[in-house]
Amino acid sequence: MSSSFRARGVPRGVLYVCTAGILWGTAPIAFDIVHDLTGLGAVQISAYRLVIAALALAVMAVLTGNGVATGRALKRQPLSIAAIGASVATYQALWFAAITQVGVSAATVISLGLAPVLITVWEKWITRTRPRTAQLLSIAAALTGLTLISLSAEADHIDAGSPFMGLLLASASGVLYAATTVLSRRVAVSISPVPMATASTAIGALCLMPLALLSGPVVTTDSTAILSIVYLGVVTMALASLLLYSGLRTAHASTASIATLLEPVTAALLAVVFLAESLSMKALIGIGLILTAVAAMNLGSSPNSPADQK
Repeated sequence: MSSSFRARGVPRGVLYVCTAGILWGTAPIAFDIVHDLTGLGAVQISAYRLVIAALALAVMAVLTGNGVATGRALKRQPLSIAAIGASVATYQALWFAAITQVGVSAATVISLGLAPVLITVWEKWITRTRPRTAQLLSIAAALTGLTLISLSAEADHIDAGSPFMGLLLASASGVLYAATTVLSRRVAVSISPVPMATASTAIGALCLMPLALLSGPVVTTDSTAILSIVYLGVVTMALASLLLYSGLRTAHASTASIATLLEPVTAALLAVVFLAESLSMKALIGIGLILTAVAAMNLGSSPNSPADQK
């Protein structure tokens, strides 16, 4: 790792993943804009987001000379990359389905909260080691913070939801998200970020588009909606994916899962700035706990691959 990053005590991989989490946190406002102006549902918006991201990444791959490398990546690890792309599409769809049953707050706590716990258990089981006390405290602080932020949100209005089905869907989303993070960490070590992001995002788009097309195409000429959905694809998907896969080349999967909890923190802060919402004491404490957990994981992380020594 470069001395400039190490001198500041911020591992490069963790910094990339944190930035990806922040970019993901800007997505809800853009989602709301597109939905309000076009009437598109969450799954449809996600599908178009993946399509735009795939196109942007494909152009980038060609311009940066990674077009051939993308094809090679698919030949080298076709099953792994296909699994990552399909999983990204699937856990998003499961999360959206869970929201219709139990609301945003519960679905978010379950799906995002399961990941760091499951990944830590997996990593420690594979390495036959026990988690450090500081690591357990960081996870506990992050999960508490996530819960407080979710509880501070306005009550969700679910008319005919099934709590059991919602719990099942959100749990499935969380398990799949954790598995995808672990697999992405393994693949990212041997495949460069641009080919990996391009290939997996294209596969994710192919998986999700059929669901979106079931409701029929929606055409809009509203410039704000168009710009918002382009932003969703290019910034919150394409760029965020590149940062995530770059970060996973050196950051532990468990560390990355904690860092991505900056997503709800960013979303809560942007709601204050752009939607004139106020932050309750619960939300402020929750934000503080997540930031503390991310900082603690940063300080406790260490280089674990040759790439991190550059």
